[in-house]
Amino acid sequence: MVYTTKIDLLGIVRGDSFELCVEIGEAFPLAGCTLRAQVRTYAGDYRVVLDLDVDTDLQHIILSAPAAAMRIAPGLYAYDVVATTAEGQEVTLFGGKFEIVNRVTR
Repeated sequence: MVYTTKIDLLGIVRGDSFELCVEIGEAFPLAGCTLRAQVRTYAGDYRVVLDLDVDTDLQHIILSAPAAAMRIAPGLYAYDVVATTAEGQEVTLFGGKFEIVNRVTR
């Protein structure tokens, strides 16, 4: 099964808390799945820049990170959200670019 939705670009201000809610609905059954989300410098990088917190109400996926975790260097990164089913199958639900920018207003 292939299930991928691309959210082209998430723009986050460095040092601000982060939260994103994505509606999955019934397009993919989340019951019994374990969800993970990571940010890396590029998709093939072995180093994880940020592990995002992932919650679900079985209709939505909520990604978040506290402000302290968002103090990473400004730049363009890659992220994705992966579900692992009860049978052990991994499915990438969505992903894309994750941009950290400096605050403009000081």
